This record gives sequence, structure tokens and C-alpha cells, in this order.
Amino acid sequence: DVIGDEGNFVPEKIVSMVPRATNKMVKSKKRMAWQISGLSYRDNLVAVTISGGQLGKPLRVSTDPPMAVKIKNLSRTIKGSSSTVTRQVKDKKSGKMVSKSRKVYNVGKAYASFDGEVLKITGKLAQGSSKRFLFVAKDPQGHFARVFAAVLIDKGIAVSGQGLALTDKPLALKQQAELIYANYSPPLSEIIKIINKNSHNLYAEALLNTIGSEMGGEGSRQQGSISERIITEQMGLGTIDLYDGCGLSRLNTVSPQQVVNLLKFM
Repeated sequence: DVIGDEGNFVPEKIVSMVPRATNKMVKSKKRMAWQISGLSYRDNLVAVTISGGQLGKPLRVSTDPPMAVKIKNLSRTIKGSSSTVTRQVKDKKSGKMVSKSRKVYNVGKAYASFDGEVLKITGKLAQGSSKRFLFVAKDPQGHFARVFAAVLIDKGIAVSGQGLALTDKPLALKQQAELIYANYSPPLSEIIKIINKNSHNLYAEALLNTIGSEMGGEGSRQQGSISERIITEQMGLGTIDLYDGCGLSRLNTVSPQQVVNLLKFM
């Protein structure tokens, strides 16, 4: 098995928009319910594309990013049809009623659902047609493991088990693990650019939890807020009420004088 471990992060959610500037998979101003995790990949988003294949056979399925996931395909490829619809409309120039025709295509209806482990495809879709769905990974560490397992398989490395989260396996696995390779994130100065420039709330929340993990031993919004208050007091800003990392909470309170003092400190 490939096991994903998010460290000491506490499972928490945030509902926010996804900045299109950082992720072209989503439409602008689309709100998503994110699971904050210490182990994430590409905003924990999964794009599923289904398309018509051989007539009478199940639809073709692909995921972006590619990942090792169970697929329950109950769909079927059909032959598309079309019909002509005629209706009476008023001509803008003459003011008279005229007939206007348009062709209507019947390509069927297909659906996809994804619970994090099983991707289920149902319905019918015509040959040459396709449909795209976007999901948020409910279990980021398991999602990361499934993506990583797919990468290993693509590189010719055999994976006998499956991608799982550490919560699905005994904690003793941590003690048995051996470090083979360590990959480090970009420096914090680069990550902050994305947070501030693109207003990436998932990054902001993950940074808050990371501060809580490093200073307080727990990657949670509560511990991160406590740690942030300690930092701001050390900066001479006094007591600041900070309850989240992205600023969506109405419980965040900062006085004008504290902002001035922050600018002076910077």
C-alpha cells in the first residue's frame, strides 16, 4: 500500500472560492468546500471527464490528475440523435411573425459521483460527446496517496496494494517507516506571494495550521490562532483576536493602531 500521512493536522473544513489564477481547472468565483490538510495536491481538486466510446459499451473515464482509484462504471454509449424544432418569432425589421428552425441534439445524460475512494459512472452518452465533473477530495492524504500510486505505476514501479490515508492503517506503520527521499516545498516567501496576490484561502488556512503545528504541536485552526497571538504580542502589536488564517471569520478584530504598528514593524 501507499500510505498518505498529513502529520499532526486536525481535520477541518473551509468553504471558499478557488482563485482561477492558481488553478485553471475551475471556473472563476466557484465556491468549494475544502478539507484542510498537511498533505495536499493541486488544491485537492479532481476533474473527471467521461466520453462516449464504442457503441453499447461503457463510457470512457479519465481523471485529472491521474490516480489509482476504483471505478464502478454502469454507463453505456449510445447513438446520438437530432431533431428540428420550428417556432414562430417576430421579425425585428418587418414586425411580422416568421418561422425559425433550429436543430436540437440528443446526446443523452450521464452522471459521476466520487466519495474519495470509488468513482461511480451512470447514465448514457452519445458517441463523440463528453461531460466534465469537478470534485473536492474528501480525504486529502488518501487522495495524495492515490495520485502518488498512479505516478509510481506510470513509471513502471509495481504497487501491490492501494493508496490509503494513515487513518486507514495502524499507527504502528509510522514506527516501521524508513525515509527514502524528502521533498521540500518552495520557501515561505514564495508561498505568501500566492496567498496575498491571489487571495488563496486554502493556502492561508494551511499556513495557520502549520504555525500551530510548529509552535504548539497541533496543526489546527485553534492552535494556529493561539500561536499567532503569541507572535503578534512579541511584535509589540498587543492582543489581536485572530480566529482563522484567511480572514473570513467575523471574529477577527484588528484596530487601526495595530495596523499602523504592524507597518512600522515591517
